[in-house]
Amino acid sequence: MFGTSHSLYRRVMLTIEFIYQTISMIFSWFALANFYLAYFFLEQNLKSIHDNRKLPVTPDGPPRISINADPFHGAGYYVMEVFRELYILALIMQFVLSLGNRPQGTKFIYRLSVALFTIIMILITYVAMYGVIYTAVHTEYDKGVKSLLDDAKFRDIVISMASTYGLYFVASFLYFEPWHMFTSFVQYTLWLPSSINILMVYAFCNTHDVSWGTKGDTEMASELGHAKVVQKDGVEEAHIAINTEDVELRYQEYITSLKEVREVKSNKRDAKTKREDNNKVFRTTLVLSWMCTNVILVMVISSEWFANITTQTDTTGSHNYYLSFIFWSVAVLSAFRFIGSTWYRIRFLFHD
Repeated sequence: MFGTSHSLYRRVMLTIEFIYQTISMIFSWFALANFYLAYFFLEQNLKSIHDNRKLPVTPDGPPRISINADPFHGAGYYVMEVFRELYILALIMQFVLSLGNRPQGTKFIYRLSVALFTIIMILITYVAMYGVIYTAVHTEYDKGVKSLLDDAKFRDIVISMASTYGLYFVASFLYFEPWHMFTSFVQYTLWLPSSINILMVYAFCNTHDVSWGTKGDTEMASELGHAKVVQKDGVEEAHIAINTEDVELRYQEYITSLKEVREVKSNKRDAKTKREDNNKVFRTTLVLSWMCTNVILVMVISSEWFANITTQTDTTGSHNYYLSFIFWSVAVLSAFRFIGSTWYRIRFLFHD
């Protein structure tokens, strides 16, 4: 790129775009694990409230957390745990479906999966928003707004959501096209986990299918021979392609050929079969790499070892640094996209 005839400005901008696309690709690769971890840590927050409520009240013990801190008033951990198990089951089911079934033939299961992931998204949104509102209401503002921003969980969630959805609204008004934010925003939010856990899994598991984008022109013309029905003078005639040789003679020749000892020849793959096998091997390697890296990330981040290193206890549960990293990364990437779209809009308005 730096050896091309582009101007220095354009080369710098292309380099910045390349870096942004690389980072976005890394986050897309681990989107499956990151979405699960976001759900997992929200559940762990409710679990910490649940465990705290079961401890006996002692002068030297930790302060009792109010039951109102639980969005389901004591049942939050059980609700989240049930749907976490269903989440894992549905995710495994997506790999099974994607590796051997057409979506048109399994509509019911896919619709059921979309419904489940929609409920999970509603749960995540509700638990996160409830925690933000509860923190805002029960914070002592002795230092003003700074008292609220000192809460790391509140700060991370609010900044992440504001930088994402808030900038969506600002950018849509900036381009004078805000209508989709009022007609499609809720659907987009509820569909988000399905796009990660269903569409991505199907796309990865079918990378060997190179017919995508061919507009259905994938069939090879071949005449295999079949009965043709022709209507002539009101009478239908069936023309069947058969050999006119004597049937008994051909049967005897067939029996004789079965008795002959034939040399076993090694079957070599033709070019088409080799190409299909190579595509399937690439698919298998890619899916295994994607699955293993995401599973390893989940195992490490959700382990007690990692929790002991990165978790600090506060009055409302636990604060995880990896979750903060995800929230701030989402905020930075959203801000970068907003800056780019704003710069493009300004250049468009003042371009000759």
